[in-house]
Amino acid sequence: MPPHNSAVNARVGLLRARGLKVTAQRLAVLDALMSAHGHPSSEEVHTRLKRKHPTISLSTVYSTLTAFTEVGIVDVLTLADGITRYDTNTEPHANFVCLRCKAIIDLESPNVAGFLEEVRALTPYEVVGQKLEVFGYCDKCRGRAPRGRSKA
Repeated sequence: MPPHNSAVNARVGLLRARGLKVTAQRLAVLDALMSAHGHPSSEEVHTRLKRKHPTISLSTVYSTLTAFTEVGIVDVLTLADGITRYDTNTEPHANFVCLRCKAIIDLESPNVAGFLEEVRALTPYEVVGQKLEVFGYCDKCRGRAPRGRSKA
């Protein structure tokens, strides 16, 4: 089974376990989200879906993504551009955001999970999640970056 299919199947199991019906529209949105490169917006997911599912509405896509977020199978990213994007990687990680091309790249590091455990151990707080964003210039934009430091 291709990795994409196993990731979709795992999320379908989570949907069922968390009490959401697995409908054809939800499966279509999930497949479009899981096969997208990067961190798509609801509009980008909708555009992707319209090719195979011309009757699906943006409202349906948005409400489905909201439901997915509520049950924890996707995370929401709202960056400085104000566009809400969706991240299928719900494990603790950082996101690198290119200040020039606006690419969002997952940065895997065991230190992020370790940091969360440290916060839990050293504080009286109930930690329920994290958002860590690192700003800079990706490989493609690095040489074209403006001089001086940007205050992200």
